[in-house]
Amino acid sequence: MADAEPSTIRPQRAVVTAWIAQTQADRTRAEAERRTTPRRMSQGEITALVLVTALGDIATVLHDADPADKAEVCG
Repeated sequence: MADAEPSTIRPQRAVVTAWIAQTQADRTRAEAERRTTPRRMSQGEITALVLVTALGDIATVLHDADPADKAEVCG
């Protein structure tokens, strides 16, 4: 009988097994919803996107600027 499981462990195992099954089902449902439901961008994400776009434009302007103008600005 040394291999027998104590009766106090069996109920705990059932609780943990049910919890794992529920967690896996919740995760599967959340992943499916994430793939099918468009997510709205947050204000911070929009601000970051605008900033990155603006910096990209500035980089293009600086890249394309006349070398004499660049020399004057950079001193």
